[in-house]
Amino acid sequence: MCAEKKYEAAEIVGHTLIDEVRVLSKLLLVILKSVFFSVPVFFSWIKEIIYPPNPKIVKGQLALVTGGSNGIGKAIALRLAQEGCNIAIANRNHEEGQRTAAEIQQKFGVNAKAFKVDVSNVNEVKKLRVDVENTLGTVDILVNNAASLALNISLLEGTSKDIQSIIDTNLTAYFWTVRQFLPGMIERKRGHVVSVSSLSAKVTMPNNLTYVTTKFGNDGFMKALFDDLCLNNHDDYINLTTVYPSFTATQKNLTSLLESITDIIAYDPDYVGDLIVKGMLANRREFIVPPSSALFILTRYFPDKVMKRAKLSLIDLNKRKQYDELRKNI
Repeated sequence: MCAEKKYEAAEIVGHTLIDEVRVLSKLLLVILKSVFFSVPVFFSWIKEIIYPPNPKIVKGQLALVTGGSNGIGKAIALRLAQEGCNIAIANRNHEEGQRTAAEIQQKFGVNAKAFKVDVSNVNEVKKLRVDVENTLGTVDILVNNAASLALNISLLEGTSKDIQSIIDTNLTAYFWTVRQFLPGMIERKRGHVVSVSSLSAKVTMPNNLTYVTTKFGNDGFMKALFDDLCLNNHDDYINLTTVYPSFTATQKNLTSLLESITDIIAYDPDYVGDLIVKGMLANRREFIVPPSSALFILTRYFPDKVMKRAKLSLIDLNKRKQYDELRKNI
């Protein structure tokens, strides 16, 4: 652990109006320069919309998918295998992981292997990197997908252990996986890190505070990671993708619960996984799946009372008591 350092107060320096004007002038100059340099980027972006570039080739590369034995993770793993990627499945349920790996090998003839790991445990993630490299090779594509969604654990529900477990699985694990696999990508000057976040990182919903907080954390992690890569020009060869899926039909009990009380559509994991991989192959840095769900973001700009009404309109309030009882038994 870092030794605790004695706090030493900074020396207070008075600022004059001239100092403020000087700082504002520098900021204005930075903005003007940014606008100037963004012009060719803007036209390049328009060109790509009209004439989309060919998707990048990932055949023969190794993709590691956390939580890849079911749901969105499995759909991503299958779709990447279809593109010719070798696949490493990393998740807690080793039996499910082995079944998915066997299915991938049978369908696509690529190398695939399951690894039992708790991605929230730093030592297990360190061992994962060694095991993967010794059996399948170095990782080119890291997909951080593993997540825990518990609608019965918000802020005042569940134990402190429950809350910490969700935070560690959904967010802390990003630190452990990226710290293990990013240095090799930088050394080889090739790599792609994918974050499967959630639409909840853009639009919050009730009874989901712990999960939503971790997804905002995923978003901030990837944005800050991009800044760090840019600092040393690693962004020239390391790609980042953050995807924000809308509600997806993964766990049966959660899907049934939400569909019983809301008008929210639960999308097919295969459909979501296909869109995620297509976006990744186009090197898109951030996008919402499906694109139509981006309309939900408009609620962020409503006045509070209007936003409340908009969100509650999706819920059948006549079934609120039934919903609360079902949440307790998830």
